[in-house]
Parts: sequence; C-alpha cells; structure tokens
Amino acid sequence: MILCFPKENLTPFGFATQSSSLTNMTNDTVDGKPDNAINPPISNQFSLDNCSSTGRALNGTNEAWWMFKYSLGTAYITDITIYYRENYAIRMSGFKLYVTNTSTIPPDGYLCYEDHYSHGGPYPNITQTIPCNQLGKYVIYYDRFGSEEGFLIYEPIVELCYVAIDGCQNHFWGRNCEIGCVVNCIEQHCFPDNGSCILGCNDENCLNSICDNDTAVCTEGCKIRRTGRFCNKYNLAFDSSILFNSIGTENVSLAIDGNLSSCVTTRGSEIWVQLDLKEVTIVTEIYLTLTVNTTQKVNHTIYATNYSTIWETEAILYRNESLPTMIKVDVICRYIIYASTILDHFSDLEVCEIEIVGCPPTNYGPLCSQMCPVNCKGPCELETGNCTFGCVKGWIGNKCEL
Repeated sequence: MILCFPKENLTPFGFATQSSSLTNMTNDTVDGKPDNAINPPISNQFSLDNCSSTGRALNGTNEAWWMFKYSLGTAYITDITIYYRENYAIRMSGFKLYVTNTSTIPPDGYLCYEDHYSHGGPYPNITQTIPCNQLGKYVIYYDRFGSEEGFLIYEPIVELCYVAIDGCQNHFWGRNCEIGCVVNCIEQHCFPDNGSCILGCNDENCLNSICDNDTAVCTEGCKIRRTGRFCNKYNLAFDSSILFNSIGTENVSLAIDGNLSSCVTTRGSEIWVQLDLKEVTIVTEIYLTLTVNTTQKVNHTIYATNYSTIWETEAILYRNESLPTMIKVDVICRYIIYASTILDHFSDLEVCEIEIVGCPPTNYGPLCSQMCPVNCKGPCELETGNCTFGCVKGWIGNKCEL
C-alpha cells in the first residue's frame, strides 16, 4: 500500500533566529547563523558555513534555542525533520520541539516532542522526523540541558545542520497544498490531508444552526435567502412562487423553505415544477434535492423562460437521465422549470428543496449586498456591477455613470 500525504517544505517562507551566535574576539558573528539550518545541503556534516550553532560557553545561560518563524501567518505543520551535527548526539539529549503562536522563551505552545534526558546515553538520533500536526507560526527547538564532553561541561548548545518543516499554509490542503479550505470551516482552518475542519464549522447561516464539524456542510438546510452546501450564497427561490402541475397550492412552499427535511410529494408520468422569480434576473446555479421513486428510466429537464405558459420550446439548461444536486448555469430569466418524464409509467416525485443562486435585479455581489447602478437598464452583472443591458437614455459607461 502506498500512502500519499500533503507535503510542502515551509522553510522557504520564513526565517530563523537563535539564542546566541558564535563570535570572534571583537564580538562579531563569525558564522553558524540560524538561517544556515533552513538552506541546503541536507546533511549532518558540520561546518559553520552550512549549520547553525549557538555560542559555546562554559558558564552563563542555562538554555539554548533555535526558532523558525513562518512569514505568511499561520500554517498547519504536519512534521519536522531535523539533521543535527554528526557525532554530537550527546548535545541533543533532553531537547524539546514546539509549535507555537508566539516567540516566548521558554516556549508556551504545543509540545511536539520531548527527549528524555540521559547523562550517559543512549542519545537521540541525529536525524529524525517528528510528527506535530498543529497550527502555529513558530517552530522552536529548545534545550536547557548541558553536556559533559570529556573533562569539559558545556552549557546547552544547539547545532542544526538542516531542518525541514512540512505542512500547508493556513487555508489550504491537498497533496501540494493547492486546494482551498472550505469557507465554513472556522477561521478557514482545515487538515492538509483531507480538508476537514480543524476547529469545527461555522453554523451561522445553517438551518437550526447545525453543520457537520468535519465537512462544514449545513446538513439540515439553510436559513432564509441562503443556499449552497455551506449556506454562503443568495437564494432567489425563497422569495419566489412555486407551482406543481399535478397538485394544488397547499404546502408547495415546503419545496423552497430552506429545510431539506420538509418535502412535497406528487405523482404522475409527466411532472413539472415551475418557479416564478417574480422578475427577470441573472441565475448562476440551481440546487435540487429531490427523489423520483421508480425503477424506470427518467428524463430530467430544466428549462429557463420569461413566459409562464410556453416553456417546452424555450432554453434548455440541462437534460439527462441522471440529475446532480448542483447545476451551474448562466442565464437571465424569470421562470425556472424542472420537468421529469417517464413514458407509460406513473411515479412519485418527492421534492425537498429547489434553490436558485443569483441576485435580485437591483443587487450584485457574493451575497447581493451591493446595489446595482441606478441608471442600469435592467439587472447588473453579479461580480462587477456593470450594467448587463446597457443604460437608460442619457447615460453611458459600464456602470452608466457618464
């Protein structure tokens, strides 16, 4: 079995510091700089040009540390690989490795690993990969134990020749950290391996304030005028009127109330459902939660039209024997009609929710919170606010402002 995990080395996107540096007689840093540890070569072979090194001292401070700061905010750090100076595992004994959100020393964040201090060995491996799986801004290698080397007793020393810090930048996941976390994850934090929410889900717009803590999907539906799996889109259907060809008007509004568990059932061989959006408007997506109870093949068709009585010859947005829950469209219309046909058979159609994504003709923006320019002749484009059908007499320009 081959397992593939997200892995992006985060060290090119930050910088390193350390508790002290090697200096010469004039107190100038000679090398062993902290950034040496986040640049190649990948090796345990020690040199002051390639490895970091805190200042050696027989007396003085009782702690030494090396710290990496991620410059792009917060990252989810999966694991950390360290290459310590060869032949000096004794100086690693008792070290701790942290992921934190502050640069406080001693570290006050998440302890990924703590080595058990041993005076006489065994000592840690000089090359090791340590899992962390933690959100943070800093990685800190921390040591407060010295070492006895022959007749000398050294204070703590940190000598890292290479450090790789793997994970994903906050808000992203996937093998190459290229997929965005869903917006409904709290603070848009998600695990790099599967995209599930780290801190849970935002239920603000979910019906009954219920969402799945892993996927962030609003499982019971959306509050008024919201739609989409995460209820983060404007729902035109909520203010529309709905008509079934085979039943009366009683309870038909259950199919556009936002509640996925309140359904309308009808029966026939040719069934259609018509939504009147009340005005000609731009529609970009259609969500359908419905079931046709039959063993026969079903032809599903979705029409768009500006007429309530003649639609079979109008624009066909979708036609197939299968029916996805979400259909992307790009249409300007007043009526949306769903029709199912089962030749020579009657079937039960259970419609639990029909949701239409778009904006009222006077508004635009992700949640239709912005007003279209007053001189538009009809609706405006949902993203830009530019006037779709031009301007009323006497005005010109994309937004009819001239």
